[in-house]
Amino acid sequence: MTRTNTRNFTGFLGLVSAVTLATATGCSTPPPPSEDAGTDSSVMGMDGTVENDGSTAPDATVETDGSTETDGGTGPEAGTDGGTPSGDWGFRPMPHGFSFENYTNMSMPMNLTSQEMRRLFGPTVCEGAAAAGACTLVPQAKTWMDRQNAGMNGGHCEGLAVLSSLMYTGASSPMMFGAATDAFSLMAMGNDALTRELALWFVTQGTIPGLERRDQTPNQIVERLTTELSRGRAFGGTVVGIYLRAGGGGHAITPMYIRRPSEGVAEIVVYDNNFPNTERVVTVNTVMNTWSYTASTNPMEPGALYDGDATTFNLTLADIAPRTMFPHACSFCGNVAMDGGGRASVQIALNGEGDLSISDGMGGTTGSNAAGAPVNSIPGANVARIRSGLFSDSPEPIYTVPRATPLTITLDGSRLSAATDSEILISGPGFSLGVDGISLDPMQRDTVIVQPGQPDITYRASGAETPTLSLALQTAADDFDIEVRSGAMAAGQNLRLAADLPMSRARISFAGSTSAPTFELYMERVTETGSAVFRHVGVTATATTVLYVNYATWAGNGMPLSVGVDLDGNGTIDRTDMLADQP
Repeated sequence: MTRTNTRNFTGFLGLVSAVTLATATGCSTPPPPSEDAGTDSSVMGMDGTVENDGSTAPDATVETDGSTETDGGTGPEAGTDGGTPSGDWGFRPMPHGFSFENYTNMSMPMNLTSQEMRRLFGPTVCEGAAAAGACTLVPQAKTWMDRQNAGMNGGHCEGLAVLSSLMYTGASSPMMFGAATDAFSLMAMGNDALTRELALWFVTQGTIPGLERRDQTPNQIVERLTTELSRGRAFGGTVVGIYLRAGGGGHAITPMYIRRPSEGVAEIVVYDNNFPNTERVVTVNTVMNTWSYTASTNPMEPGALYDGDATTFNLTLADIAPRTMFPHACSFCGNVAMDGGGRASVQIALNGEGDLSISDGMGGTTGSNAAGAPVNSIPGANVARIRSGLFSDSPEPIYTVPRATPLTITLDGSRLSAATDSEILISGPGFSLGVDGISLDPMQRDTVIVQPGQPDITYRASGAETPTLSLALQTAADDFDIEVRSGAMAAGQNLRLAADLPMSRARISFAGSTSAPTFELYMERVTETGSAVFRHVGVTATATTVLYVNYATWAGNGMPLSVGVDLDGNGTIDRTDMLADQP
């Protein structure tokens, strides 16, 4: 419920969104794959030795003089001193980087809370638009935050890269998080203030439209860094993104200076937060306009080669300064419109493994094809690749897709080697939809359909599943989170959950099924003064039944919930049941 709006928030998650993404554009050959991002199998670089294209090897320690050289031609040329930096903003892994490595959620760090959400998007994410004090998140904001936090299990490299640069420029202070002097003296373990801050800056990789430059060749990136790094702290910093040629594997590293050890070779010397207190090198062959970098999970593991050329656009830049201008745009914020935002775009995110493919029914597809390669042919669709920095649990890109037609989302387990838990989140203006509890087996293909107009989601099982469908709504009155927690669903069964906003009710149906699963109905009503929860286990129906949950008339904790029953799905309520609120 939002009664006060101090700013009109438009645009858009994250990751897992709330993530605002770069706009897809048609380009001449070679096209930048800026919106054709594939799945993300994030990688961290900790091998200590960069195996590049053979032109040079990185030094453990580099002396710099801050000089700058660039000829302004087609590509940066070698310096005359055989390795003196030609652009250096002064950042070094010690004392400006962190002494701890990039980390997952295994140690249960505190990530985003409602306070970071309010800082990121403004008070509109809080019940009553609370600008200070306690912030109870509106349901769809909490759903988005939870998804973002879960997605950080692939690593926090973006947050480490951004915050270390902010501390170096003075835009943030290590002393705010317990350091006596510099970032290197900080520890993440048990430092909730620091891990929350790192989580905040992690998600900013997707909340600024067009932030990541994915249209530059390796030579152009070297030229730009040569110019910008020579400005020193006034530059403000940038994040270098690296991706595998096939898409995915996103990792964030911090450029420090450019070195030219020989004719036709430029080296981007970087701080890789997966390998603390070590300088590493991205090697650019300026004659061939190619780049290479080797990364591995730890110094004892073999390295994975990252490389690209003038056509791959998998070496990117994402500046830091624009991220500091809060609040960021938030398209899921505000009260849901009676038409559910009509045909406004929705953001689609996958938490877990598998390949996601989205079809618009008009021949357009965005996501991953059967081979896992990225595709994006839906007009107006956007893709944000996520940089987390580790091999495991790497997040799928975040997709923003117009709802002009029904969207068919396929979750494909064909490339899995073992079963995995997955969930899908769809966010729109004032609402979110979700399917979680999917146990995706190898070769399994499940289907989710999202309708245009009012929030409406259908899950079609291809095997035995016990999914939960969720619907979160922010209205002009109270806000609601409604969940249909299914019992065992069989292959071919459908479960549909939709909002009927003009009637202030939710619609549950099973059209296309031969039978209906038994389910638990859960509902939470959230206001600025608190929340009330309803739960009823063992709801039954037939395949033709349509149930109407009258959420707006529910009286609160311990009180029954009115559910209209349309036995044959003809639109007429045949009876009204009062479901008891069960403990």
